[in-house]
Amino acid sequence: MEMKKLLLFLPLVVLFACTEPQPPGITLECKFINKSGVELSVVLYQGINDTVTLADREESTRKIEVEGGFDSPFFYCDSIGVIFNPGKKVLYKWSNGSARNPLRAESYAITKINEHHFLYQYTFTEQDYLNIPN
Repeated sequence: MEMKKLLLFLPLVVLFACTEPQPPGITLECKFINKSGVELSVVLYQGINDTVTLADREESTRKIEVEGGFDSPFFYCDSIGVIFNPGKKVLYKWSNGSARNPLRAESYAITKINEHHFLYQYTFTEQDYLNIPN
């Protein structure tokens, strides 16, 4: 009887021992810095519905915890709107080819804090404000 239990139990131990471990979660911090000379609002659309309003020279950091190996803060957004007061607006989409697009990781200064923690920093400049058509 003991042998039958052992033969039943042993394959279960082997089966559960062979499962692949889950990758650790990733912590992403996204810091927006406003150096545009005017107040602005950053509107995150689709998925992460959030608005960040910044006075000139103000900054704001949001922390995002994600599962697995994904390490970009805007995977869940389909677009980002920026409203510069008074009344200038721009909408950034994934398809925008602009070199300065807050949806694209290459537009950020990225600091690797450790293997599972990253800081993404995006600075809105006076040139960003001036480049928006009236």
